[in-house]
Amino acid sequence: MVFLIYHNIMNSIIKENSQNRKLFRELFFSSQKNLKSRFDALKKNSTCNRCNSCCQNRYLEISPEEMQLLAKSETIWAKFLEFFEPSTEENAFKKDVQKKISEPVWFYSCKYFNGQKCTYNGAKESFCLSCGISFEKVLPQECSYKNWQKAILKDIEEEIFKDVLIKYKQMESFKENFSCNRTGTCCKFACSEFSYEELKTKASNKDNFATQFVSVFQPYEDQEKAREIYPEYVDMLEQKLGKDEKVYFYFCPHLDKNNLCTQYENRPGICRDFPNNPLSILPPWCGYCDWKEEVEVLAMTLHALVNIGEFYKEKLEQVL
Repeated sequence: MVFLIYHNIMNSIIKENSQNRKLFRELFFSSQKNLKSRFDALKKNSTCNRCNSCCQNRYLEISPEEMQLLAKSETIWAKFLEFFEPSTEENAFKKDVQKKISEPVWFYSCKYFNGQKCTYNGAKESFCLSCGISFEKVLPQECSYKNWQKAILKDIEEEIFKDVLIKYKQMESFKENFSCNRTGTCCKFACSEFSYEELKTKASNKDNFATQFVSVFQPYEDQEKAREIYPEYVDMLEQKLGKDEKVYFYFCPHLDKNNLCTQYENRPGICRDFPNNPLSILPPWCGYCDWKEEVEVLAMTLHALVNIGEFYKEKLEQVL
């Protein structure tokens, strides 16, 4: 639920300029690295119960033929083939993997495992020491590291998403230090990456944001008509987004000549809460532009965390 609240808010993002996209990519990969380190730390609470499943049944998305090619240039795969060979024996674990994993996988078993113990006398390789365990993979029911996967899923749902929502609410509270300049830009030039027809379709599918939007805003005939009315704003958006990215412009018919709303007491939530997303494009003359600049990096980081967390959440639910 926490994720859905935040995700629905962030879904109204309009793509920012290339500099911000680069920053978001950097924050995304940094957040991904930090989350994996966090998950690895949780692994310390679990220990191998010596079920030897990873010796008998190890699956990869790499076929034996591809493995042979990789082994010619990459030492790790050459070493892997010294230990593992393709396994064709059917068992309950393989059926479980094939049920849960949609993409093709191939199974391998260790040549040095005699059915009861490892007979290899040399130093263990990295793929032995790590036990072939990954929190993103299907693990046998008897593997004690399934508790690690459950701990990660719980951490995502009860800690990470909760922390994201708390920080989002803090950003919202901080917005109270700023106020509207009554320029009317958000009313005269609401913009979206979706056409009016697309928004109406979303509204018919019970999309709350789209439902509120089409209940108030009406589309301009075309972008040139919008440019005639407010060329500075259209030029600013084109400079930020680039002319190749399509943007649709809308206006509210309830704005009077003093830029005041004639339906103020009955205005929908999207108007009451605007701007509810610091990743939206705001003109420099907007009273909330300074708020956006103050919290933008945090907002990008939270958005990255939500995307990555939801990806891992879905992955874990799939393999557990």
